[in-house]
Amino acid sequence: MTNNHAIVIGGSMAGLVVARILSDRFLAVTLIERDQFPEEAIPRKGTPQSRHIHVLLLQGQFILEKLFPGLREEMIAAGAQLMDVAADWIWLNPAGWGVRFPSDLFILSFSRDLLTQVAGYLSSSASQSEINAIANANLAVAQSATVTQS
Repeated sequence: MTNNHAIVIGGSMAGLVVARILSDRFLAVTLIERDQFPEEAIPRKGTPQSRHIHVLLLQGQFILEKLFPGLREEMIAAGAQLMDVAADWIWLNPAGWGVRFPSDLFILSFSRDLLTQVAGYLSSSASQSEINAIANANLAVAQSATVTQS
């Protein structure tokens, strides 16, 4: 039996990453999401904490850049803020306020919606923009789903 088709349920950033990784191993990947994906970076109904500020630490940037080449620069171009962890943040710890100084540790600050939009937008701005960066994937929007056990 050959593995020709993978199905990913949920179009969050985790779902996009899983679909991207599976696209290297399967001929087709279908991502099933209940919400309609907007064309711009705005909150989706089923996305909790999407209005909160988010950050992407350095190691996360390296990992996502391998999966979605150009992600960091696209994020910055779309409005993500590049922040020096040691100079731009104020840290309070048991010893008091942390010392601020210039460093080489930069994180990205953005909305959750911007990250998922840019990750999917890298190759196209068509109606399936959330997953167009994944070459052999398609999107199925499910308004409701029923799971049965046999």
